[in-house]
Amino acid sequence: MNKRNSELLESTILDYQKTNTEMNTAIQTLRHNEIYLK
Repeated sequence: MNKRNSELLESTILDYQKTNTEMNTAIQTLRHNEIYLK
């Protein structure tokens, strides 16, 4: 794999990890809200 592809892959993975973190935060917020709704 050349350097350019390697950099693209790295930035894609970093974006994916960031999205994952945001999703996890959103899920935790939803669960937190569910506790109050019960």
